[in-house]
Amino acid sequence: MKFIAPKGGRMPNGEIQRHMGQCSLAKTKHDYVVGICGYRGSLDPRWDTDTQAVRTWYERAGICIVYRRVYRVGPS
Repeated sequence: MKFIAPKGGRMPNGEIQRHMGQCSLAKTKHDYVVGICGYRGSLDPRWDTDTQAVRTWYERAGICIVYRRVYRVGPS
């Protein structure tokens, strides 16, 4: 699982690419990979099309990428 901070309503390119690279490497050793990416803040829905396109491409390769908003990290 990777925690990231959106910048300007978009996922930061470098961190997302690194996460996807790690998932791709894991796929070379495992039959199925789930990459979970938690983020704080909000995302601009205009960029969701790119996220969906990447998710679809990875699913065809046997990699499931999950993005989830995190509201609170750590003890309450």
